[in-house]
Amino acid sequence: MRIRTTLFIFGITALTFTGCSGTASPAPGQPTTVEDRPSSAAASVCGASAAEAENTLTTAPTNRWELVGAIAATAENSDSGPFVVKENGERYCFVRTAYGALGAAVGYTALVSTSDRELLSRLIPLVIAPGVGRDAALTSPGDLANPALGAPQVVAFAIDEYDADFALVDIVWRDAAQGDALVSAPTSLQWIEGDWKIVLNDRAQPPSPSIVIDDLEGYIPWSAN
Repeated sequence: MRIRTTLFIFGITALTFTGCSGTASPAPGQPTTVEDRPSSAAASVCGASAAEAENTLTTAPTNRWELVGAIAATAENSDSGPFVVKENGERYCFVRTAYGALGAAVGYTALVSTSDRELLSRLIPLVIAPGVGRDAALTSPGDLANPALGAPQVVAFAIDEYDADFALVDIVWRDAAQGDALVSAPTSLQWIEGDWKIVLNDRAQPPSPSIVIDDLEGYIPWSAN
């Protein structure tokens, strides 16, 4: 199941980002700064300096959690972010690393689970990458919630693809609304406008559908419990 998911998403990735320029990567595990990579993205929107050119997240991170609505997400000022959390519900600014992309992906699912359409409309430019997905979301913000998820909590993840400009994060949710089923929800993110933002299709949904899986083989367990 992990192989099928990875291959399917890779095809979407190639289609979405053909034409993006790149530069040679540093030695494995060697961090780089935002300024080292002349990519399509700007420096961090809130000045976060951590950045990595390749994935170093091979074990579950240690972080604090907090509820966003009914879903546990990385807490404010966790090593991944978010570093900007406002009383009006806005949560953004994640570090330019695989961990930051993971935190942004979990936070996105939590944010769009709200039924507050005014809040959703305000969040869209902050958390969704520009393009057909953002346009569709602005037109129909109520369509953003993942229809495959009812009452989910994250239990595991896999970083299927990562560089400083793009990440493909497969998050496994345990969904109480489906009898505690394990649901794999691949999420594509682009580093753009100084933050990790979710890439959506013209229906305001992730390019790859969520699927129910049997177990966590191939994933890294990670949860608030």
